[in-house]
Amino acid sequence: MSKEIVGYFNGSPLDSELSDAYLSYLANYTIIVWGFIYMDDNHMFSLCTRDTMGNLCNVDYNKLKTLIDAWKSSGANKKSFLSLGGAVGYSLLDYQYMLSNTKDVVSKLSLFIRTFEQQSGITVDGLDIDYELSDSLYIPASFNGRKMLGYLSEAIKSDVYLKSKKLSHAPQVEYMIQALGGVDCSKVDSNTWVISEPGAVHTGYTFDGKSDPSTAGVMVYANQYIDYLFIQFYNNSQDCDMNGVLDNQVRQLAILKDYFTKNNWNNTKIIFGKCNQGCDLASYSLSGVDIPGFFSTSYKGQTLQSLLDGFMYWAIDSDLKETNPVVPRVNAYLNGSTPVADQYYRCSQESCTREGCGNTATSDCKYKNDASCGGKCTPLPPPTPPTPPTPPTPPTPPTPTPKPSSDKKNNNMVILWSSIGGAFVLLLILLLSYLTVWRRKHKRN
Repeated sequence: MSKEIVGYFNGSPLDSELSDAYLSYLANYTIIVWGFIYMDDNHMFSLCTRDTMGNLCNVDYNKLKTLIDAWKSSGANKKSFLSLGGAVGYSLLDYQYMLSNTKDVVSKLSLFIRTFEQQSGITVDGLDIDYELSDSLYIPASFNGRKMLGYLSEAIKSDVYLKSKKLSHAPQVEYMIQALGGVDCSKVDSNTWVISEPGAVHTGYTFDGKSDPSTAGVMVYANQYIDYLFIQFYNNSQDCDMNGVLDNQVRQLAILKDYFTKNNWNNTKIIFGKCNQGCDLASYSLSGVDIPGFFSTSYKGQTLQSLLDGFMYWAIDSDLKETNPVVPRVNAYLNGSTPVADQYYRCSQESCTREGCGNTATSDCKYKNDASCGGKCTPLPPPTPPTPPTPPTPPTPPTPTPKPSSDKKNNNMVILWSSIGGAFVLLLILLLSYLTVWRRKHKRN
């Protein structure tokens, strides 16, 4: 089964020409979150395509539809999402209102989505909830964000118009699994759930307090309503880091998958989210990382590739600025028919060479599309093997003169007898003529 490739549009230009290169890049994605739904002081909604409150909120629906139509025509099963919250900066007061007036908020959200689809001609295939008020997800908390997210998810999936839409959440990984000081990391594995460890901080999505709604996690409230978790494995603390950031993230994902299975939460697909190096620590970014090596990292025999249901990237506009964009390489590796190995080169003004370069970018070894390489490092096709010499043509033997066939002999005999017969008839006519004349002559005498 193919892996989902998810991207946040985040204000990539709508005014640029829809070049083949741009559309070819977008074709890597199966889900694109095209913008964030902003809620004003009157609790009415509008769409923004950028991460600054109020900026680019007057979206040109015609341009957006043209882009989405072109993207959806590039392949099957493309899904357009809009996100609630996140980059447009919802406040605590906004979320408190959502908890106290959940049905009213979802009713207005449903009206907004219907109106948007009618006015733009764009089909919204899914809604994303991007909630990042971290403190409200822990216990104790002055505001129960876990309950708000659970009630909001249930109300969306109960709405007559919205229930057919896919629903995703985009939590940070520390909302799923976190362990702080005092934890014995050697005990953190797929057989020991991390939040049972002494000193561990319980996390908002994975509490299993089913008997007490005040301490229940988001997944207890809403596991049957959430189709995807776009988990941010970036911009957060990475604890129990025994063997490096990546090893720890693979371990975290393995623990999550195991815990989801034990709780029968398998309806929800776990999407592994990463970020460009501009918004993340360089060690957490995939910019310049060996993709095959990254996804083949394993924990207890389970590779990262086998554990995840898809890959999410923040954000499309950032990846497009990379000399070596991440998403096409990830998609080629996860969903391609053959694994893709990255190739790096030493680039000079005149030439480039693979000598001394492995499958990871360094200060000396650049990706073939790097500006310093100037396109000189595109691997050449393998040389065409020499054509073997053509053997000399043997001389053509003389063609023997064919003997006359029996049919030809018969034809000649027919012609001969016809000639003889004709001459005999002519001689007979002359003889009869002579006799006739002779008889008349003797008769007169």
